[in-house]
Parts: sequence; structure tokens; C-alpha cells
Amino acid sequence: MVGRFAFVYACSEVTSEPTRRIDLPLTATRNGERLESPFINQSGWVELKKTYRLDGLLMSCGQDGVPKTSSRGLQYFAHKAKSDCIGHVGGSESPQHLEAKAIIAAAVRAAAGWAAHIEFVSFDRSWIADVLAESEGTRIALEVQWSRQSSADFSSRQERYASAGIKCFWFVSPVNLSSATESGVPFLVFSDRSNVGSVQVRRAFGEFSSTPLAEAVGHVLAIEFKRRIDATATHAVITASAKACGGCGRESSIYYVSSIFIKSKCGEVGALTREIDSIGWYYSVEAEVLDAVRATFLSEGFPPPAPIVHPLQDRNDVSHMAVCHRCSRWLGDPYSQARKGNVFRLTVQGVASIDIPISYRDFSHVCIDNGHGKCRPGRNYGSKGAFFMAKDVDWDYPLKGKSRIRRSRATFEGCR
Repeated sequence: MVGRFAFVYACSEVTSEPTRRIDLPLTATRNGERLESPFINQSGWVELKKTYRLDGLLMSCGQDGVPKTSSRGLQYFAHKAKSDCIGHVGGSESPQHLEAKAIIAAAVRAAAGWAAHIEFVSFDRSWIADVLAESEGTRIALEVQWSRQSSADFSSRQERYASAGIKCFWFVSPVNLSSATESGVPFLVFSDRSNVGSVQVRRAFGEFSSTPLAEAVGHVLAIEFKRRIDATATHAVITASAKACGGCGRESSIYYVSSIFIKSKCGEVGALTREIDSIGWYYSVEAEVLDAVRATFLSEGFPPPAPIVHPLQDRNDVSHMAVCHRCSRWLGDPYSQARKGNVFRLTVQGVASIDIPISYRDFSHVCIDNGHGKCRPGRNYGSKGAFFMAKDVDWDYPLKGKSRIRRSRATFEGCR
């Protein structure tokens, strides 16, 4: 299973393009004091509505503002009617955008040691973060992108933050899933178009599930979202069949690796299963487990495994041959021959040396330390082989004997 994941926050930004909208409706200034509407209690908000005309209330652009309450109960600031402001083009932000910013800011402030600044403006006004989280010198811009945005805009805004020494994570609406993925920015997707209260989150090898937005923010601050799985092979399932050599007459077990069970550093388990009739076979994994396979076959009373060779020595040719363990006579293609005759399957331990292709570890997930640390990118493992992440693998597969793989109760969504 190899998959994608994402975060989403949106930030308004200053731009010379008149068609871009840069509303900042959750902050205003009164008598030199900066106000953040989500953190004003109900009685204070009622009092502000009564007195703002006397004290004066200024939007970030310098024009007069008005405290308002949306139909969803969200407190925000707006321009007075017929405002000629050119700094906030396009009208108010959507209720979903405003609500998401308020939830994110509250979640940051609830996290120990973190401070949240809503609609934080850079000194040169080149960017304005929806929410800027700060803790002991670490700054993270949390951006909500509810309206459609191109991958180029995601990338340019991400780079703008990076040049300022700020990390940036995004919370995006479903309409931005494709462009956010293409841009390569870290993001999470809201569960649906009408509700910003939850985002789609998953553990390593798991399926997406709705998680409260506030909880997801906590994972972001704790650096618990990882783009790759740090995985190790725990055991492999071998499919084999005995065949007599036409030369010396001795029997060899022609085999191939049908499944590799893997475990992430954060304690989650998954499996890679050989794709049926895949074009382009790569048998390096069989060579890696040959010693472990030989020990298991001999202990179970099966003929020794037939080594697999690449006779043509042509890097563009993927043909491989199983050869007799005694006289090295060709026995045929391992994949087709191992499925003929009296087929058996065994589980082989001691396969931690198997290189898990990076294409199977590109799996964004919530990574929680279970006593062994968190997943890290690690070295660049081997190229992609003819495996895919299993959807129906029995996690109770016996570690000994000839039992077959059974259909599982657990199902995992495929990843890229």
C-alpha cells in the first residue's frame, strides 16, 4: 500500500493582482489594541458591538470595521457598507474558511508551549498567514485553502514561507486535492465541502478516517505527520514446488516470494504481495532471502531451494532462471514453475535485510512514537519491483507449516 496524505491551512496573501481576495476578517484594532474575534467571549463581543462606534474599530487596511456574527455563530469583522478598500478585494471569506481559522488558532493555543497569531502579517506584507504558530523559535504557518488554487500557487506560497524560515502546512478543501498533491506541499484534506470540523487522517498502512481538525493540528505541531514509512521486513511467504533435475535427478524446490510482511517504526503492520502475471520480474528479493529460505525448507523436510540466476547478463533483459541446487542445470522460469505440481507455501523468518522499495514507503501518515521512535526517510531503497500493497492479507497467517493465505478481515486502501 503506498499512498498520499496531506495537510491543509490557507493563508491570505498580499498581491498586486486586483482579482485576488485577501480578507482578514478575524482581526481588527481598537485604541491601538489588536483584537482577535474568536477569542473574545460572548459578553465581551456584545459589549464591543455596543461601543465600537465610540472607540473606533479599524480593519488591518486602516478603514473602519464592524463586529458581526455569522449565521453559524462565528464572530468576525467586516468593512462598513460601501467601503472603497482596495486591500481586501472580493468580499468576505467563506464561513468555512473563517471557522477553520478559528478552530486552528484555538487548537494551537491549547497545545502546551505554543502561541497562535491569527492573520499574521509579515514585516514587508509579502505574506499573511491564516494562523502562525510559534514555540521556542519554531514557526509554522497553518494555511486554509478552501477556494480552488493551482499547484503553481501552492508551490510559490510554500516557497515564500520557506524563504522567510517558516514551515507551512495546508488544510485544503476536496477541490484542491489534485493541485495540492501535484505541488508537493504537506497538506490534509477536509472530510467534505460543507464541514470544516474534520480532516482525513490515517496511520501507516491504514485507511483514511475522519479526525477532528483540532486533533489534527496537534499532530502537526508534534511533527507526527510523516511522508514516508520507515519499514522493515519481518517475514515472507514463499510459494514453491519441488522439481527433479533432468541432469542429476536431484529434486530442488523452485520458489518465489509471494508476500513480504513489513512493520513500520511506529508499530503498524502491512504486507506487500507479488502481483499476478506482472510484466517485468525482478528476482533480487529472492536472492536476498535465499539463505533464510534454505534453512526453513531443510527444517521442514522440503528439497533445497533452487537458486535463481540471470543467465543473459543483459540489464535490459528481465529473464531469470531457477537452476538445480546441485548441478546448476536450468529448471525453468521460477514464477511459472513454482505454481506447477505439488505447490506448497511456507513462512520464512529472518528477512530484515530485504530492501523495501521507496515507492511502497511513500505513504503519508500519522506517526506516533510507540517506544521505538518515529519513521524517518532513511536511505533510498531499491527500485520498484512487481509487488503491490496487499488489501486482503490474513494478519494471523501462521508462521510455520504449509497453511495457505486466507482472506483477511482487515482491508487497507492502496497508496501511490
